[in-house]
Amino acid sequence: NTILWGNTAGSADDGPDIFQNFLNNAELTLNHCVVDVDNKCKFINGPTVNQTNVFATDPKLILLGTNGNTVTDPANVYIYSLGNGSSALNAGLGLGNAVNGVYIPDKDQRGTTRPQGTGVDIGAFEAVFCTVTYDNNDGTGDMAADTAVAGAEFELPTCTFTPPTGKQFMTWAIGSASSATTVNAGSTYTFTANTTVYAIWGIPVTGVSLDKSSITLNEGDTDTLTATVLPVDATNKNVTWTSSNEAVATVADGVVTSIAAGQATITVKTEDRNKTATCTVTVIATPPTTPPSPTTPPSTTTTTTTITPTSTTTPTPTTGTDPSDSSGVKMTQQPPAWTKGSNESASFTSSANFKDFLYVKVDNKVVDEANYDAKEGSTIVTFKPSFLETLSAGKHPVEIVSASGSGHGTVSAHGTLEIKAQVDPEEVQVTKSSDATTKASDATPKTGENSGYYPWLALMLISACGIILLARRKRILQEKDKI
Repeated sequence: NTILWGNTAGSADDGPDIFQNFLNNAELTLNHCVVDVDNKCKFINGPTVNQTNVFATDPKLILLGTNGNTVTDPANVYIYSLGNGSSALNAGLGLGNAVNGVYIPDKDQRGTTRPQGTGVDIGAFEAVFCTVTYDNNDGTGDMAADTAVAGAEFELPTCTFTPPTGKQFMTWAIGSASSATTVNAGSTYTFTANTTVYAIWGIPVTGVSLDKSSITLNEGDTDTLTATVLPVDATNKNVTWTSSNEAVATVADGVVTSIAAGQATITVKTEDRNKTATCTVTVIATPPTTPPSPTTPPSTTTTTTTITPTSTTTPTPTTGTDPSDSSGVKMTQQPPAWTKGSNESASFTSSANFKDFLYVKVDNKVVDEANYDAKEGSTIVTFKPSFLETLSAGKHPVEIVSASGSGHGTVSAHGTLEIKAQVDPEEVQVTKSSDATTKASDATPKTGENSGYYPWLALMLISACGIILLARRKRILQEKDKI
């Protein structure tokens, strides 16, 4: 009735439980013992080993001090108790048996009466048992009672009761259904007396959602995601948060912190039933700070701009790139000028590989993914009419940003989006009518022009008459002089 386990007798070998140098033809008898003869014993000179009811499995020893409490320092051990599942439980020689004239005592080293179970325990400690019974607490079915060693950790089993309609098993309550002490199935509890445990039922989780499906952050920025567990009256609403790429973004209790340019997926998972929801995080690299350009005097060169008609649907090639971008990525196509009210889309094409696409900027602001479509070939970004209508008339810089092929930093293709104001058909008609009226006015004499013609005619007649009279008077005077 001896346990030889975990000893480290001094030897050249690594920690045997039994190390013995026997004389020639010696014998060793092991009777109702716990010891791993094959792997933990070192015998010299080949003794004969007699084995009867020898157990080589873990006796699950618990270190106890003189007051019966558990200790961790072997120097303070007074006795070893047996844990639940110990190979020494009920496995010793029964009372009345003798070994070399020594009878098995009816009490253990602490004075506990033997046996407490179906048989005497191996070793100096006789385990005291508690009965653990299970109550279905408005569920249905039965579960057999268990026997637990008093003072030793006992693992609560899986619940096999049938739950009430619409509910599921949540945990075990110790002592009463309303007890604040609860233990999950698979976890341990130390019983010291016979105890009833109660199944606790709850409303299961059916799903979880996030308030945002995607967010865009600058490096070093933060944003908060809010998880909603369904149904609203679910019993266990605990969730955990994880990031698919913590080099890009981390998350703690829903607070997302951006680290470096790239993309990461934030996942929230419910503790009950492992339901999940995700949010895509795009982190934008912080552009380097550049010194301001020196001020130059205004140009005196006169620039003549020629406006030519353009189509609202056919993209045109462009070779315009940002001079500061040495990556080789270019905007290979961009659309013609877009007119408000046309209800047309506008597409830009970057030479970067589509798998590296990150986001697109207009006016140096990241555009929400809902405002455009992106597809392969190489990277085609098509802005939706509803977004284009929000832009003011004029030219707007466009930047398609992609991850670099080396995996470090980003590359960009640059273009320009020109927005033209919508022309109102009624205004055009009014303008045409006005022009026609103006031309007609130019061709028609103004008020008073016709009446001015007649005074001039009268004046001319009077002048003529005056001239005739003067000439006649002169002739009369000449005739008088001749007389």
